[in-house]
Amino acid sequence: PAYTWTWQSDVTGAFESIAWGMGTAARQPDSEQHVRATAQHADGQWKVLFVRPLDTGGAEDLALTAGQAVPMAFQAWDGDNGESGSQGAVSTWYFLVLGQPTPVAVYVAPPVALALTLLFGLLVVRQAQVGSGMWREPDAAARAKRAAKRKQWAGIGVGVIWLGMAFGSYQNSRAGWEAGYADLGFWWAIIGGLLAIAGLGALIGTWIHTRTSK
Repeated sequence: PAYTWTWQSDVTGAFESIAWGMGTAARQPDSEQHVRATAQHADGQWKVLFVRPLDTGGAEDLALTAGQAVPMAFQAWDGDNGESGSQGAVSTWYFLVLGQPTPVAVYVAPPVALALTLLFGLLVVRQAQVGSGMWREPDAAARAKRAAKRKQWAGIGVGVIWLGMAFGSYQNSRAGWEAGYADLGFWWAIIGGLLAIAGLGALIGTWIHTRTSK
């Protein structure tokens, strides 16, 4: 059977039916009617908007699932031209695919990444200022040792945080591709790659600097 929605210009609203072929549509009971429609006529054309919950819970209703392709076709009658019943225009098959909601992380991650990058950038600048003597301590040897240790942990921390952010970016990229948002998937992959390079650079640079210092 085919699950159908029907709208007529001389009838208010729309209704759901079950059909087994041309001219066999049986309207569902009023208690199982969930579809609504609004129409607008302009320049000799009708525009109709159907609205219905994705899953009505009805035994004979089609449940619409995000990301799942649903085959659909259209049939139109021109009443002014005397068309009715089996007379009318029938379209080819189309496939309706509902997009998935954009993950909240897509909007949250960029400002968080910017804030963390700014924070660690300020920490690195402060460490450089301490090492240059802007904040002097009585014991030069102790000051140098503490500064080297702080730089080491700061470098490791920055690298780990950036790698974590890169992992989150790749997760967002994967979610974007799976949801059909190619632009989000592409740009999150680019951001993830840059963060991964920065994180690995921070870890490798810290290791080389510490090894050289020893």
